[in-house]
Amino acid sequence: MKMLFKRKNRDIELFDHPVVNEFEKNVANSLGVTIYSEDKTIIGKLVKKEIEQSKVPSDKLLKYFIENREQLKIFTIRAYSGETKIDDGEELSNKEIPKTLKTYGPGIGFGITYGIYFHFLFNNLKDELSDHLKARRIPHSAKLYQRLVKYFDESNE
Repeated sequence: MKMLFKRKNRDIELFDHPVVNEFEKNVANSLGVTIYSEDKTIIGKLVKKEIEQSKVPSDKLLKYFIENREQLKIFTIRAYSGETKIDDGEELSNKEIPKTLKTYGPGIGFGITYGIYFHFLFNNLKDELSDHLKARRIPHSAKLYQRLVKYFDESNE
C-alpha cells in the first residue's frame, strides 16, 4: 500500500504580511523615511516575481523576519542607507528648489528584497546571490554584490 503525504505548503504570502509590514515600518522609522505604498498591486506582483526568481521559499524568508530580526534590520539599514547616499555635486540654488517636494523612501515590500539578499549571505551562498542579482538585471550587479557582502559583514560586527 502506497501512502501519499501532502507536501507542506511553503508558499506564504509575504507581501502585506503583518510580520513583514511591522519590520518595514520599524526600519523606515529608524531611517527617517516614508514607505511608498501607492500602486500596491503592481509592487505586489513585482515582489512575488522576485521571490519566485530567487527560489527562496517564502516560509524560510518569514523565518528570518522572526528569528533573525535584529541582524536583518541592521543589514537592511546599512544596505539601504549605503545605497541611497547622494554623491557630492552641484547644489540647487534656493530658486531651483521646489516649494513642495514629496519624497518617499523605499517601496512597500522592500524588506523582502533585503530578506532575499540576507538569505544568500546568511547561508554563505555568495555565488547564488551574484546570480540572483544578474538574473534581476540589476545594473552594476557586481558592485552591488560587493557592497551587500560588506554591509552583511558589518552587520555581524
